Amino acid sequence: MGRRLRRNGGGPTWITGSHDAEQDLLIWGVGNPKPDYDTSVRRGDNLYTNSVIALRASTGELAWHFQFTPGDERDWDSAQTPVLVDYAAEGRVQRRLLWANRNGFYYVIDRGDGKLLDSRPFVQQNWAEGLDPRGRPIPNKELKAARSGFVVYPGGTGGTNWWSPSYDPDLNLVFLPVLEEGMIFFPSAHTLPSTGGRSFYTAVRALDPATGKLVWEYRHETRSEDDNTAGLLSTRGGVVFGADHGSFFALDSHSGQLLWNVETGGLTYAAPITYSVGGEQFVSIIAGRNLMTFALPVAAARR
Repeated sequence: MGRRLRRNGGGPTWITGSHDAEQDLLIWGVGNPKPDYDTSVRRGDNLYTNSVIALRASTGELAWHFQFTPGDERDWDSAQTPVLVDYAAEGRVQRRLLWANRNGFYYVIDRGDGKLLDSRPFVQQNWAEGLDPRGRPIPNKELKAARSGFVVYPGGTGGTNWWSPSYDPDLNLVFLPVLEEGMIFFPSAHTLPSTGGRSFYTAVRALDPATGKLVWEYRHETRSEDDNTAGLLSTRGGVVFGADHGSFFALDSHSGQLLWNVETGGLTYAAPITYSVGGEQFVSIIAGRNLMTFALPVAAARR
């Protein structure tokens, strides 16, 4: 019997993109190539994996693309929500795409042509010496593979993941759910990365959207299990809602100060939502198998 050919798919688009109606663009993130950790069978950049692609919404034509992690060998797919921001600068409207990537770098991209305008790490990273002017990572040559493994920051879960960021146009701040974690990677496609017992922490970080500079941080307690967190929701009332490891909380958008929190009794991975009924505002979160809803008392809301 002849050798059976194995085909492993890769590059899925499994997080909803964003629509730029004015420029007729659909902007979508693309997943990682397969096998996740073995580049020996998939040489090169593996386009268009680990990229953001912009398609003409009316025709489906590819307008531009930007690849964050060419030839990815650490499962850092681009499964993040594209944040589209317009703001005035230099006497004209600047149309930007903001992207905190799983690889640990924050990118500011021109939505019209896909050109990189600015970038910087938003979590600890040691896998790249930096990015070249076009945004291509410069590998850290001192990070060498060894049979016993080598520690990489960020780890396999990434500096962020599919957890939704949020943007406040009044404060001009972008809010990110982040993970500070390193993992041991092995030069083998059959050995998954491991924390090796290292602890980690999650946090909410507010960044200057134009530069990625840190403005404030709300840090959760260090732990050693469950390295996921949840998406964020910011409101015009100056509040950032989020959840982490079963805790549902509200932060002051200006400072990151904790305003309120409650233990839900279930793990929280989804982003909160807010809505109003009869003039009363509610905020809901999924925790475990439960949907939990909270509201500001009507009397307090009318003061």
